[in-house]
Amino acid sequence: MGKILNIPGKFYPSPDLDALVCDHRFGANCSYSEGSDNYLTDSHYPAEAAAFKFNMPLHNFCNTIIADQLANDIQLTGRMPHDMYFPTDYWKNPSTGDIEVIPDYYGTTWTSEGETYFNVTAGNPKSNRYPNHGQELYDESGGVYGYDFVGDSAGSNALAELYEMADALKSAYDNFIHRKSSAFSFRNGQTGLKWLLRDRFLSGRTSDYRPTGEGYTAFGYNWEDKITELGEFRSLAWTDKVNQERASTARWRTKGVIDGDDQAAYEGSTAYNIAQLTATIANNGWYHNFVHWYFIYPQFGDQRQLYFEDYLSQMKTLRDANNVYQGGYGELSEYFALRDQIQKCVITRTASGFHFAIDRELNTDFQNINNSLLN
Repeated sequence: MGKILNIPGKFYPSPDLDALVCDHRFGANCSYSEGSDNYLTDSHYPAEAAAFKFNMPLHNFCNTIIADQLANDIQLTGRMPHDMYFPTDYWKNPSTGDIEVIPDYYGTTWTSEGETYFNVTAGNPKSNRYPNHGQELYDESGGVYGYDFVGDSAGSNALAELYEMADALKSAYDNFIHRKSSAFSFRNGQTGLKWLLRDRFLSGRTSDYRPTGEGYTAFGYNWEDKITELGEFRSLAWTDKVNQERASTARWRTKGVIDGDDQAAYEGSTAYNIAQLTATIANNGWYHNFVHWYFIYPQFGDQRQLYFEDYLSQMKTLRDANNVYQGGYGELSEYFALRDQIQKCVITRTASGFHFAIDRELNTDFQNINNSLLN
């Protein structure tokens, strides 16, 4: 018998069966996710068809600002899971309460609107896609909005411009896709808010990746010894904030990432991704590939569609031959979190079957998890 959490009168029963928590779902060698973001064109139709063709869940980040009924319907098929495409360019206007684009965000000159909220002068030049949540909003507002990461303190508005928007969008989106969005991606690749959403999402995907060498595939530590690294950590010290700014492992032939739009460029990109998944199988990590579907599928019959489906076919062959679990981005984030909560697991026989006694450390927001603890 073993005491549970030092609580008087609470003990583990003597185990009848040895129990270990799998590092990856269903005892897989590694985890794999494949996805995109946004619905700029009708690219989701052929992407969904490819997901069925190759029996591969193709994940997408979206939100109610840019989504329509199609995202709702596609989610129900099970082949295209969704999570939140977080609008880093929006805020909840502190004066009107409207969720809208941050004043002057896409401009290159400050206007009178920006002057109303920030310590700036109308007519002065500014950077495009600026200011962002976090340090930039804090600095430009003189400490009213945003977050000071240097001093580790929120602005006097207590981040209401971010959190009230996030809560409203997440509530609407979760209802829209019939599940809890447990992960998010940074729109425009803007990561100024860093880990500020960690109480609302388990992980956040950035636009970063490593174009050469071994990509980022860290999936925490082996559950049993708590020492062996799962995946490639890229020299990162592991904390609960790491997954909030998580780089992709690779980006398959995305416009502007690899020069050229010919067969050699596509085949080279496929070979690189195959090598990355092969390395992930060996290091027991989490491989995630990102690609803009709207670049691959600008119209039906485009040659790029054939290249992409050849890529998926090769990845499926490698996946199926090596006990790789493929799931949605949020699904894998949830399993990661659940696995790391479990401190001990004991199984005993009962007259009606088996009894599981689980000791878990509640340091994750479980309201954002959809997966059952025992499947």
